[in-house]
Amino acid sequence: MSKEDFKSRLMDVKYLEEEEGVYADELEINEEIPESFDARKKWPECASISTIRDQANCGSCWAVSAASAMSDRVCVQSSGRIKTVVSDTDILACCGIFCGQG
Repeated sequence: MSKEDFKSRLMDVKYLEEEEGVYADELEINEEIPESFDARKKWPECASISTIRDQANCGSCWAVSAASAMSDRVCVQSSGRIKTVVSDTDILACCGIFCGQG
């Protein structure tokens, strides 16, 4: 399936404009694991890392956690230039009757 086919099946027409690309420039390899690590301190420009979302009683942990992780990764990968909040509600809008089944 081509990228265009994928977009046309999963995305509304209003989202089909070309997005800004975010690509890894270099790979950071750490030979040693640090004693402690706090992502909030490593990437303070990414407020999404500190945000805790609430799924309430929806049974939507999969959508909430996926949206949170995507928001964080976009911010980190763009060095804080792109601070988007991926919507768990939009993800859930496409899931039909299976929404609350994890």
